[in-house]
Amino acid sequence: LVLAIAGGGTAFYYTNIKKPEEKKTILTKVVVFPFENITQIQEADYLSLAFADSLNYSLFSFPTISVISLSQIKPYFNKSYNPIEEGKKLGVSWVVTGSYQKMADKLIVNVVVTDISLQNPVIQQKQFIKTTNDLTDLQGNVVRFIIDRLHLTVSEKDLTKLKKQQTKNLNAYELYLRAANFYANDQLEEAINYYQKSLAADPDFSIASEGLASVYMTQGNAYGCGEVCSNKALEIYDNLKNKDPENDRVSIKLAQAMVELNQAEKAFPILEEVLKKDPKNYFA
Repeated sequence: LVLAIAGGGTAFYYTNIKKPEEKKTILTKVVVFPFENITQIQEADYLSLAFADSLNYSLFSFPTISVISLSQIKPYFNKSYNPIEEGKKLGVSWVVTGSYQKMADKLIVNVVVTDISLQNPVIQQKQFIKTTNDLTDLQGNVVRFIIDRLHLTVSEKDLTKLKKQQTKNLNAYELYLRAANFYANDQLEEAINYYQKSLAADPDFSIASEGLASVYMTQGNAYGCGEVCSNKALEIYDNLKNKDPENDRVSIKLAQAMVELNQAEKAFPILEEVLKKDPKNYFA
C-alpha cells in the first residue's frame, strides 16, 4: 500500500509487493488423560486427576506444546473410553495415559505415550517405581520421558527451569497433589487450604504457588469473588515473576491476570518481553 498526498487529499494505491511470510509456530498438541488407579483403594483416587493436572502444568512450560485443559479431561475420570478415539475428537496428535498402584511403601506408575497422528498409532511406555519417601522427582522424570517421546528438542536450560519448579519436600509434594485433586473437582476452598499447606511446608515450591493463583483466578471469574480474588492471583504471579524472571509461563499468566483486571496496558510490555526472548512463543 502506497500513500500519495496531493491537493489536500489522500490517494491510496495498492502495489503487488508481498511481505515475506512469517514462519508459523508449529504446536505439538497433547492430551493427558486421568491416570487409572489400579490399586482398588479408593483413598488413592485423588492421584488420578492430580497426576494429569501436575503434568499439564509442567508441559505448559514448553512454548511449542499445547495441552488440553483440565476441564476437558475431567469427564474421563473413572470412565471407560478409547483414548485414541477420544484424542482424535479433541484434535490432538499425542495422547498420554497411565496407571498407578500403591504397594506397601512403593508407588508404581506406568506412563503410555501414543502418537495418534499416524495411520497405525505408535505406543511407547515406561514404568516408574518410587518409594513413598522418594516421590519428589517423579513428576520431572515423567515429563522428561514424555518430552523425549514427542521428539522435541529441549534445551538444558529448559530442563533446569523445570527442575527449579519442583520440590524436594515430600510432604509439600503430597499436599500439592491433594490440592490439585480438589481443584480438579471444583472444591476450591479445600484446594486453597491444601495449596497453602503445601507452601507452608516449602515456600519456594513455585508450582504450588501457581496452583493457588489459578484457584483465585477461577474464583474471581466464575464464583462471584471478583476483583478481590483476581488481585490475590495477580500478587502471587507478580511475586513469582520477580523470583524467577526467566519463567515465561508465569509471565504469561501474570499478563492474563492483568487483562482480566482491565490492566491491558501493563500486560503488553510483559508479553513483549516474552516474545523478545522467544519470538515463536504461541501463547504470548
